Amino acid sequence: MKNWTIFLLSLGFLLIALSPTVEFSASLMTSGIVLVVGSAYMLYRKRGK
Repeated sequence: MKNWTIFLLSLGFLLIALSPTVEFSASLMTSGIVLVVGSAYMLYRKRGK
């Protein structure tokens, strides 16, 4: 589970980094932010257990 969370976190950062270079940047930025926030929450929740 932790490997998938780290993968999603890195994918989110990649989408945020690529968003200024493409036409549809708003959707990429939104998707990246959702992935980063969701993965950070999953890592935080997992750490607490």
